[in-house]
Amino acid sequence: MQNKPSKLIPSLIGGAFIAFFSEVPVLNIGNCLCCLWVVLGGFVGAWLYRRNLPEKTEMTSSDGAVTGLLSGVYGALFGAFLQYFFSFVGFSFSNTFFKTMSEYWKDMPKEFSDSLEQLRLYSEYSPFFVLIGLVVGLVRNAIFATAGGMLGAALLKKSQTPKSRKTR
Repeated sequence: MQNKPSKLIPSLIGGAFIAFFSEVPVLNIGNCLCCLWVVLGGFVGAWLYRRNLPEKTEMTSSDGAVTGLLSGVYGALFGAFLQYFFSFVGFSFSNTFFKTMSEYWKDMPKEFSDSLEQLRLYSEYSPFFVLIGLVVGLVRNAIFATAGGMLGAALLKKSQTPKSRKTR
């Protein structure tokens, strides 16, 4: 049995891909298409891992799944960091949500608008909401990036040449 290369670097790059495209405003809209960036991040991790394999070694679906899963975990961790960073520079989803609520519901009761303002102030830099985002990201990324890694393993298999096929 040959030693296989490490999955760490391909997984870190796949995770950075997931975090960047999933958290950057406007680009993150791609995740509305069945978590597109998460699936592609798992695929990128599997593709990079496939490139590191020795010439005669095939990538198994379990290799793709593990690489995709690790890419998803790293993507969730990097994504939580980016989410916190973007909330500090003002590109927070909660700010946009609360601003839209206050503009369209001008006739809301004063108590409700005060409660929304309190929630906005609390949620803007709250580690609790970043932690919730991390947990949701871990679950979502674990599922979809693993699928992307397995898809990558299936699509990146070496095709058999006619000489290497066994005849019956």
